[in-house]
Amino acid sequence: MQLLQLQANDESKFAEAPEIAMDFHLGRSNNNAFYLVVGCRVGILLNESTFADPQSGYLSEVWLSPGISKDDREVAFESMKFLPR
Repeated sequence: MQLLQLQANDESKFAEAPEIAMDFHLGRSNNNAFYLVVGCRVGILLNESTFADPQSGYLSEVWLSPGISKDDREVAFESMKFLPR
């Protein structure tokens, strides 16, 4: 499963787009790849390996941990190493 950090111009586009569920959007890239976009910040590539190849390390990321402050979560998210777009 690939996670991609969206850039500011992508974030503003998704913020204006209709949601498929609360804070979830469906996006399509220029090369027709589909993404689940979460919170206008994270893109999850949807393909045949999305759920067949889980990355258990994602669940231990600080920015996904319950009980941390919003500011700490944002700092941890911004410092995370995402795959290049």
